[in-house]
Amino acid sequence: MPTGNLTFTGKQKEQFRDALLAAFPTEHDLNQLLVFELEENLLNLVAAGPLKIMTFQLIEWAETQGRLEELLVGAMSQNPGNPKLKKFAQSLEISFFIQICQELIEVGAVETVFKVLLSLKLPKNNRELLINLRYRWDSLLRKEEEDEISEEELANEKAILASNLSSFLEHYGSSPDKIANTEYYRLYPYLKELVTWGVKLMPPLSGLPAGRP
Repeated sequence: MPTGNLTFTGKQKEQFRDALLAAFPTEHDLNQLLVFELEENLLNLVAAGPLKIMTFQLIEWAETQGRLEELLVGAMSQNPGNPKLKKFAQSLEISFFIQICQELIEVGAVETVFKVLLSLKLPKNNRELLINLRYRWDSLLRKEEEDEISEEELANEKAILASNLSSFLEHYGSSPDKIANTEYYRLYPYLKELVTWGVKLMPPLSGLPAGRP
């Protein structure tokens, strides 16, 4: 079910435009996509002109109407085998993965992020880094349970670990070519559920925003 919250960067809009042009190379093809999937008519949404410009205007319309995700899902449904469209969707799922993990980090649910990431087929160095971070996190939780650390120190250490993990996510997720053979992009459908579960697992840290289900 599309959420209406999807937005694209300028570069992602360019990539989506090119993917749509590759998958729906004529005005008739693009209009058919809209009629079948969004129950809209292309010329009711954008001005007639070169298809490249019309496609960009369509993306802009979809974003302002909160229907960008609906347009992407519909395009994948109508032409799931197009390589360019598939590649764009997969790269976008990596971005979603980063975004959702960031949400988990913000509400203090770092433990959940570790569990998810450690389930992936990561390259050796990245996996060792995560295991080390996970060990430090477990140690911190033990100190918390045994009252061996002050609340101020605990909050500071959690913030440092969350920052380290955030940096890992940004670095690893910025190179989709390096993870093309992993399970990374396949996890998005499950991560929305993990956000809710993760927030319940670990209460938000003081001063951090509450989690969003």
